[in-house]
Amino acid sequence: MNRLGIALDDTGRFAAQLSKCKNLKLGGLFTHFASSGVFLDSIAGRQTIEQEERFYSALERLKKLGIDPGIVHLANSAAIASRPETWADMVRPGAILYGYHPGYDPAELREESERKLPLKPVMSLRTRIISLRNVPAGRGVGYDSQFVTGRGLPGLLCSRPAMATAFIARSATRETFLFAERSRQSWASSPWT
Repeated sequence: MNRLGIALDDTGRFAAQLSKCKNLKLGGLFTHFASSGVFLDSIAGRQTIEQEERFYSALERLKKLGIDPGIVHLANSAAIASRPETWADMVRPGAILYGYHPGYDPAELREESERKLPLKPVMSLRTRIISLRNVPAGRGVGYDSQFVTGRGLPGLLCSRPAMATAFIARSATRETFLFAERSRQSWASSPWT
């Protein structure tokens, strides 16, 4: 995801700095997959395999430099359900703890994952709408632009303040029901923002 952590090229510098800190022990080494549910021949589809290869390359380099990596972990919810080769020493479940499978691409993999790992939602989440916005036709919305407004039709986008809804909504259908001013209205728009 390139947001935090140590780049592969910085592994040697990290090991050198860690070696200077005699009272500091590395408890674990991990990576976080951005696209572990994508299995298409695309940039996102290749990203997880490339990321796993880079991670193990860094891990081996650290070991050769005398660094004990501690607990090694890679797998998030999608990887737990669909990539057992990434389980390493432990896994980090997220959405699946709440009974939701993350999104998969192609979508047919969702059915397979649900058969292998049946889940039941354990909660519901209610929040206020903080923004309604018209989105021009053909625009991508949300994580991975999984929702694109209709051809020739704009979409009405509803934003909510609860960040935790992102993983729930990514598993939801593309039809979202909003309760506004005590009336139920159906909006054909992206539920994940």
